[in-house]
Amino acid sequence: MIGALDNRTPSASAATVVTDISRIPSGRRIDAWTESIYEHYYPLDLTPTDDAFSHGELRILDLPGIRLGALDSDGYTVHRRRNHVASNGSDFYFMPVPLHRSLGLQQDGRDTVLHPGDAAVINTSNAYSYLQHSRNRVATLRLDGPQVRARVPFIDDLVAVPFRRNGVLTGVLIDFVLSVMRCAEDLDARAAQVLSDQTLDLIGLALTADADAGESAETSVRLAHIRRINREIDANLGQFELGIEVIAERLGLSRRYVQRLVAERGATVSGLIRDRRIAAARRKLADPALSSMSVASIGHAVGFADSTRFSRVFRETTARSPGEYRREIQAGMQSGEATAN
Repeated sequence: MIGALDNRTPSASAATVVTDISRIPSGRRIDAWTESIYEHYYPLDLTPTDDAFSHGELRILDLPGIRLGALDSDGYTVHRRRNHVASNGSDFYFMPVPLHRSLGLQQDGRDTVLHPGDAAVINTSNAYSYLQHSRNRVATLRLDGPQVRARVPFIDDLVAVPFRRNGVLTGVLIDFVLSVMRCAEDLDARAAQVLSDQTLDLIGLALTADADAGESAETSVRLAHIRRINREIDANLGQFELGIEVIAERLGLSRRYVQRLVAERGATVSGLIRDRRIAAARRKLADPALSSMSVASIGHAVGFADSTRFSRVFRETTARSPGEYRREIQAGMQSGEATAN
């Protein structure tokens, strides 16, 4: 199904070329490439793997809730760090699909190699690393967080898990995405919405059906337990007493086993609860429908009994207070609306 990838690369598609550094003086090319990735995706650090970085072309196709990208460039490494996450309140998931050569990903303690035609999910609200050794063609999907989570509630458990090209639904998804990019110039608003819905539905099906088929250091049983742990945390964020003892008892697992499962992913149970509480708080603070809800009430809703502690932990994680974060998000939304008008 994912055969002859190079012959079907979206670099020759109808998607709009937003960057082509071949037209830029050689001394400015890597800076121009970095600026383009920053502008069209989100903030990050980018370093070329070779000083002679000379080729970079980016094509973009926007659908409702999805930004499809086609990159053809020389090698580089990407580091999305905590300060980048803190400076940008966007809620996206990112899916790279290498089409010519392999690339590497690191997130949440997983170190993954994607071969041509494979796919993976990255949570851009957390730090990650991305390595493209040499020139490559890569199809990408930048996905609206709430829309993906509505279809795959456990998507955060799947970051950096490889979805291999021989997975039936993964193959169907990638074929579909490449086809959409090739017919970009023929899309009207209604067709774009339909294709967006179909793409998100296919992502939900592929991630759900092919998750346990991915090559991972975790067995399917361990991955199932991790999902159960995360779901238990998410379902009970507002309970102040939530901790390893409560989680282990509710899931019928030993305290030591829960601790070991989480430690294998480079985390602690208390850290996992904290991170998921802050992630939930960020979503609530960014939600226009909750604009009348006080910061203290949001902290309380996600499990912080003390508003002072909520503000301190939030600032440690995002480098700003909850109030500052909310104001920045609101200012960004107003700016976007003004630009659209």
